[in-house]
Amino acid sequence: MRASVTARPRSRTVRLVAWAGAILLVALMLALAACGGDTTSVPTVGAPSHTLTLPLPTTTTVPTPATNPESRRYMTMLKETYDAANAVSRAMEERGASSTDPDAARLLGLRARAQAITARKAMVDRDANLADAATLQMRKLLMQAQIPAQSPVLEIVQKALASSEDIPAPSDSPEEAMAILETVIDDLSALVPAAGATDS
Repeated sequence: MRASVTARPRSRTVRLVAWAGAILLVALMLALAACGGDTTSVPTVGAPSHTLTLPLPTTTTVPTPATNPESRRYMTMLKETYDAANAVSRAMEERGASSTDPDAARLLGLRARAQAITARKAMVDRDANLADAATLQMRKLLMQAQIPAQSPVLEIVQKALASSEDIPAPSDSPEEAMAILETVIDDLSALVPAAGATDS
């Protein structure tokens, strides 16, 4: 009975020591976080070390790394085009429109423009595989768009189709593909509300 009585104070002492250690560790972490200028190096496998500044931001948003200004320009154009496509898609959904609805042609044309912009951005970023795939998808979307299209969207789509008829794979003829993609982006800019001839 004495043994069990004497064991309890010892277990309490162990727990108190553990709690004290945990509190000390938390205090140390908070002290490091308070030093806004302190940095620590985070090594990565197969890449140079990255510097992590403390304290860490409270949000979960991870800032995108700085990119080529031209690549950022295409990213802005891509966002504008996708926003326009999403607006058309929502309007079609609200009224229960089918894939044969004339607005389906506008939606497909906007998606084709997005693929053309993606191809150009990929070329800037030196991603030949993505550029080739996006160019191929652009042509498929344009051919699909002309089926339900009515004037004036039909003329816009047909113009882009004619412009891209002989487009080569960007990986094979980058200069020629670049010029044609820029033309297609401009041809389809009329589908973007209040955009007109988009800077391309």
